[in-house]
Amino acid sequence: MKCKILLGLILTAAILLVSCIREELYYQPEENGRITIPVLTVQGHYETPVSRAGIADENFIGKTPWVLVFRGSGDAAVFHEAAQGHVIGNKSYVTLDSYSSAVRILVIANAPASFSDGTLDYPFDKENLSAQLQNVSFADAVNDILLTTSLSSPYIGVPYTPGQSLPMSNVLDLPRIDQTTTIGTVVSKLMLTRVAAKVTVANNDAGFNLGGATITGAPRNGRLYQLGSSLKTNTGNQTYYAGGDGISGVSPATGQSTAANPIYVYESRAEEGTCLIVKGTYNNNTYFYKLGFNDPESIPMDIVRNNLYEFTINQIKGPGYSSIADAMANPANNVEYTITVTDLGSFEIADNGNYYLGLSNSTFLQFYPAGSTLFTWAGSGLTMDNIVVATVYTNAPTSLTTKSITLSGGGGKVTLLTTSVNITGAIAATDILVDLQPDFTIATITVSLGTLTRTIQVLGTSFSATGGLTLYNNMTTAKIDSFGDGQPGWLQLKYNDSFSDHLDLSAPETIGLFISANESEQVRKNGIVYMSNQDGARLKFNIIQGY
Repeated sequence: MKCKILLGLILTAAILLVSCIREELYYQPEENGRITIPVLTVQGHYETPVSRAGIADENFIGKTPWVLVFRGSGDAAVFHEAAQGHVIGNKSYVTLDSYSSAVRILVIANAPASFSDGTLDYPFDKENLSAQLQNVSFADAVNDILLTTSLSSPYIGVPYTPGQSLPMSNVLDLPRIDQTTTIGTVVSKLMLTRVAAKVTVANNDAGFNLGGATITGAPRNGRLYQLGSSLKTNTGNQTYYAGGDGISGVSPATGQSTAANPIYVYESRAEEGTCLIVKGTYNNNTYFYKLGFNDPESIPMDIVRNNLYEFTINQIKGPGYSSIADAMANPANNVEYTITVTDLGSFEIADNGNYYLGLSNSTFLQFYPAGSTLFTWAGSGLTMDNIVVATVYTNAPTSLTTKSITLSGGGGKVTLLTTSVNITGAIAATDILVDLQPDFTIATITVSLGTLTRTIQVLGTSFSATGGLTLYNNMTTAKIDSFGDGQPGWLQLKYNDSFSDHLDLSAPETIGLFISANESEQVRKNGIVYMSNQDGARLKFNIIQGY
């Protein structure tokens, strides 16, 4: 008799970013012969903040994801079944057949209403998935059948805006599906990836007034999951985004940036000619300029899902084209620009609606060596100079005059080296550097940016070469970011009875930071650890261990 397995999907929002919960398809109590196995997922980040009118709901993970099972190993695994999650007690579950051999599982969250094979569209439901994927390999399914439906040409507006959720996906290979199976773990959730890239434009030329941007040569559809690095071919299947005058109604600029109204675009090959068209005023005349997705050597590059492509106009050198049609049909001219491709990690943030002030962490803990019969500060020549206590991120305009970083406390044993925030009008980062002396205990650094203010508590503590375990309560995430110049494993994170270098918990728990004994006569320096607590505050540890 065929047995069914009930796999539980616990879907959590990303660190520090608030995601709303929408519950649907409530599931009845499980029947006899079924068991519950947890599946834990989380999504990565484009950037923050996301609370703007023209932005998609980038961080929402629906609680009724689809799970597609392919029996066999790797790309050749053959489709077996599709099932949608159900909500039980504010968590999500999906019922699947048990299987004693290898399977590949595809998870799709925020699934669209329909999918496409490039020719026909089908409702995204069990019947149509089963019919179209019958006897189909995983590779053929994700490459050719599980596509988003095609955008119109032209497409009016920007896909997934305003406030629509972005489809996300990932795969997991399992040796079997049985009572011992878990899909993802507390320490290693299945990371979901958005199906689209995100594009913004900022202007740094005082003689040019940016009006907005649109995209041309954009793929009309994309894959719901990207297998490997070979992107889908879109030649002959491209569109441009239109609205109003073809520009301002698509991605209008606010304060010389379109960050409040980004463009989302499916993956595109470098040779397919996907470009931005920007509109603006130069010498009191309105012009259109073409900006290609080019690397620093002016070589076209692929547009890849889940990445942020940030164009910065550095200089307008002359008139552009008089119409959007001319700009689309001709090469780029008279514009100097750069592109920054980023996938920013989460950070603590304050936002006034015009710009934001983000911190990589609001607490910094410096562990430094206690003196011993073998180790002395004077004898070792060790210093704690140029320590990065935190990194500031902002997209503030260059017109801001208040951008100070100040120090209070420290007992004369903390010297602040960075005294102002770097602002460019686009996303910019500033490392806050300090010099520290042994025996310092506490100081406060205040970052003031226009109307926004954030503080960083700087703490110091000594510890011995024997190391040990320190417990931190109410933590949700932890990661060893670097072992510095020590051997891998000299720092470990402890949760219950397990050790790891990365923890991502579904609920606040006690996490231990374990530092092993240093039995050498070499100082271990620059071990970096991050943790986040239940309130979203982030902690950074810089660990120096004596001998």
